[in-house]
Amino acid sequence: MSVTETPLTETETQEAPERIGCSEEARRQVKQRRVNRLEKRWWKRRLINLFIIWHAFALFIWLMPGNSAIVQWFVPVVRPYLTVTAFAQSWSMFSPSPDHLDVYLEAKITYANGQVKSWEFPRMVHYGYVKRYEEERWRKMTENVTHGSNQNLWPMMARYAARVNDPDPHNPPVRVALIQHSRIIPPPGQAIPPYTVAPLQANNGPSITTIHPGDLPR
Repeated sequence: MSVTETPLTETETQEAPERIGCSEEARRQVKQRRVNRLEKRWWKRRLINLFIIWHAFALFIWLMPGNSAIVQWFVPVVRPYLTVTAFAQSWSMFSPSPDHLDVYLEAKITYANGQVKSWEFPRMVHYGYVKRYEEERWRKMTENVTHGSNQNLWPMMARYAARVNDPDPHNPPVRVALIQHSRIIPPPGQAIPPYTVAPLQANNGPSITTIHPGDLPR
């Protein structure tokens, strides 16, 4: 069956250029939208590539030997990023002599009525993998706090323990002592020794912090 082509009317003939113009404009707009999307993707790819380069550079600088001049120049630049993202590590975690001290902190909290409560700072051994990632900073903090050179951090840790163990405004914590539990992790095949328990000691005696009302925001 043949199809007979119907000729355009006079009105349709006059409107045809406008319809063609609209069609071209629509095609132009579609093309422009595609170009815009490609440009956005290009910028996204560039940003991702820049981030990968920055991250690799930061790790490279951080893990280089500490006596390198390059390290001394760039460590102050990369330290904030690696600290915030918890990517910072030291050579003490690698062979041939990785850190072999297992340590955690306990707070002995004395209340106004004389009651004493024992509270442990978060320990990763008690958490699953996801929670460990969220709380990993506590392990780092504990390792740093137990070094005698960082005893200026002890009052801060004691005040934190008091704040999270202050359920009764009529019986607030008045004193906190920090207790260190530590043991040396033996080589494989040897029995793991029990923890040695001792107060954190400074030159002026054990770490005992007096808690004032202003230390306990209500």
